[in-house]
Amino acid sequence: MDGDRFIINTINHPCPVRTITVQGQEGDVQHACLADKTYKLDESKCTYIEAHKTVVLTDRYDHTVYLSNIENGMCHIVQIKSGYRWEPDPVLTALCLSAVEELVLLYN
Repeated sequence: MDGDRFIINTINHPCPVRTITVQGQEGDVQHACLADKTYKLDESKCTYIEAHKTVVLTDRYDHTVYLSNIENGMCHIVQIKSGYRWEPDPVLTALCLSAVEELVLLYN
């Protein structure tokens, strides 16, 4: 998010995305409207797109991508067609960053 705070994916926590500082302090993501769900390992992935101030969370089994602009609070939920092959990926599950940036541009 900035030089001192980072976005992290959580496991077995009621808030799927949190922030952490370089000093180790955790916090909530402000203005985020993400899935209110507890995920197990590899059920979701998240990233932050600095240029658009947007947190992106993927839900592997619901085939859903949540886009939440933390600056203005806008939220968009994109349902991926059910036949789409959902592959694990280090940055995002089933979506490359360029595709997500296109979605952010489209929905912001």
